[in-house]
Amino acid sequence: MAPASEALRAVALSWQANWRPALMVLVPLIATAAVWLPDIFSLFGIVPFVVLVIGLAFLLGHFAEERGRLLEAKVLRASGDWHGVLLLRHRDGTIEPETKARYHAFLSSRGFVIPTPQVEAAGHLQADRAYLEAIGWLQRRIEDPLVFPDVTAHREAYRYRLHLYALKSIGFGVAASCVAINAALMYRYFFVEGLEFWAAFGLALACFLVASGWRSAVRRRIVEHASQALALTVLAQCDVLAGSIAAQPSEAIDEDYYQTYGSMVDV
Repeated sequence: MAPASEALRAVALSWQANWRPALMVLVPLIATAAVWLPDIFSLFGIVPFVVLVIGLAFLLGHFAEERGRLLEAKVLRASGDWHGVLLLRHRDGTIEPETKARYHAFLSSRGFVIPTPQVEAAGHLQADRAYLEAIGWLQRRIEDPLVFPDVTAHREAYRYRLHLYALKSIGFGVAASCVAINAALMYRYFFVEGLEFWAAFGLALACFLVASGWRSAVRRRIVEHASQALALTVLAQCDVLAGSIAAQPSEAIDEDYYQTYGSMVDV
């Protein structure tokens, strides 16, 4: 049963982070097709339509994941540094000094050398590498979603916003195209009696609102805020682990971790 539960959890997390943003892109197109192409709901139309939607959602989800990786360094670099490193710095005032001192003390007790304010001021690159190693170790300790559900929730919220941001151009383009299609149909049915004109008007208005949402609400700051919230939640686990962990401080840092995050501080 354990593998099955892990598979279901992976599907749920994938839905939240990948498929939901992809389906949000497709909603205007699905609504427009459903109104103007009613034959898709016939016995022989519904199956190809569903297969097409699933296929497009899969492609968009894969694209969002790949482009999200490329955007991640750019987004986080634009915000200053990776937020976990930024929050651990002595000069950053986001976390209360007493709380930060507890985090530093806990990480020091695990064998990590926390830079002093003087060392940090003399060269932030060396200090940031030390913080990066400590955060990498901490992240690996809190990977279990059953034991650390808050971390998992914040991690998936971050991935969801990152993938939404990665799909912004496509989402806006699809919604704007549906506005144009329904505006053309409004013109066509303007002098025709029936509900077609109002259906086109309602769809055009709804798609316009969706396009406006993509343009105005889906911005880089939503990713930055989610990144900071995730970093705060990850660091808060220092207090949770302080009385319950007995890890070896000499645990090696993964090379993959440096390949993923090292470039964020190598500037």
